Amino acid sequence: MKPQFYLCLILISGFFSAQSINYTPLVNFVIEGPYTVTISGNGAIYYTTDGSEPSATSPNAQNSVSIVINETTQLKAKLRYGTNSFSETFKKTYYIGSFPSFPIFFKPNAQFNMVCAYQIQYEPQTLIDFFWPGAQMQAACEGWYKTQSFFVEGTATFNNCSPNPPVGVKTDELFLNATVFYDFVLGPITNPPACLLASNEVADKIVSVKIFPNPVMEILRFETDLKFISYEILDVSGKLYERKNLRKNEVDVSKLTKGVYFLKLNTPEKSSNYIRFIKS
Repeated sequence: MKPQFYLCLILISGFFSAQSINYTPLVNFVIEGPYTVTISGNGAIYYTTDGSEPSATSPNAQNSVSIVINETTQLKAKLRYGTNSFSETFKKTYYIGSFPSFPIFFKPNAQFNMVCAYQIQYEPQTLIDFFWPGAQMQAACEGWYKTQSFFVEGTATFNNCSPNPPVGVKTDELFLNATVFYDFVLGPITNPPACLLASNEVADKIVSVKIFPNPVMEILRFETDLKFISYEILDVSGKLYERKNLRKNEVDVSKLTKGVYFLKLNTPEKSSNYIRFIKS
């Protein structure tokens, strides 16, 4: 399934505007290096390999440049149009050897006789398939279960390990990029029991964003314990469709054509959370 998915992305990329930058290969996780990445675009490409913002003094190349990396590297690139005119920044991280992972915790109710976590990777992009109902979670303490994320950013759906998704008991799809404590009755919580916090594997950062409905036709709503001040809507290529300030926890997507998009939610501290959604 994954090879066909990335083939579709490659075909879609042929329709990108001349102002975009593409990274190849699309797969951005390998066990060992070196790894050659090509940045391509229509014009002068200014790029960095240390995560800093490209500027007029950054390395540059015309139309394309190939970079050999030996360790996890964040690449950023812009197209230059004139003396002081640049495109938006296009970035991609390539992971070599390993990528950041984090523990995930879930507390089921009495409807669950088993507990599984079905995960979907957004970052990094790999050719690994994950099949429903996902991996079985391990008992932790006080009725909680735990597992480890298979992604830096992605989604998880907690379920009772039924092989038939419409029949089994399950949660909504949750976007995650850090440790979450999710109670089936209460939803995401920020006051987990001490027996879970005693583990040194639990990071300080706890983030959860719940979206609904998904797929969506008109209004996309979300629930979170974070404060977001603005949002952006992007397609799978990174092309920006809309950027606005947030007044409440919902976004009007009725004018979008059918397809897969990302909702980028921005906090006052300038951190961001990405949520994948389908416009039907």
